[in-house]
Amino acid sequence: MTLRDSFHPSCMSYLFLDTSHLPTIGLLDSNFEWVEYKVFENNKSSQFIHHEINELLIRAGSDIKKIEAMILCSGPGSYTGMRVGEGIAQVLEWQGIETYSFYHFNVPFYMGIKKGHWVANAFKGEYFLFSWDENGINKKLINIEDLKSENYKEMYSIDKELGTQVKLVSTINLIKENSSVVFKKIVLNKQREKAYYYRTLEEEFNKSE
Repeated sequence: MTLRDSFHPSCMSYLFLDTSHLPTIGLLDSNFEWVEYKVFENNKSSQFIHHEINELLIRAGSDIKKIEAMILCSGPGSYTGMRVGEGIAQVLEWQGIETYSFYHFNVPFYMGIKKGHWVANAFKGEYFLFSWDENGINKKLINIEDLKSENYKEMYSIDKELGTQVKLVSTINLIKENSSVVFKKIVLNKQREKAYYYRTLEEEFNKSE
């Protein structure tokens, strides 16, 4: 999605960043509609993401000091990926730029979906499963056989690769196609979530595993 011709640099804008899976950046106007949206297949975001954000703002005729706020996906994701996004958010906050953040597994809820399951590859042969309904939420790590053996319906994810195992709805696409609905709720509620990892740091860096 390339820079929208009707966008003017003087308009209020929001910078979007997601380093939880495939690095994604975007610029939104005051109505939370995409001005530009870009996904990178290279997941080594620390090597290029600062440059790409700068280039995005240059194309829009803007700079980082002119954006209204940043909207960050805070996970879940790998430790390395999440630290890249959180690090950029903290730098902007130090400069007085407001930052809002959210979790991928909450996107269906923002869309008014009352129950379902969200799943992602948590590495180390495990999958992170987030389930919600009128009785509450449940989070756990499971293996692929458990995932395939259960008759899960209304399944959401960020992983295209899982599509061969179970039928999925992409929360990445939900964000892209419903940005106004999703981001309005996040900003109005002034959400600022902490980086969410699949495991505790002790478990993530346990060398015996």
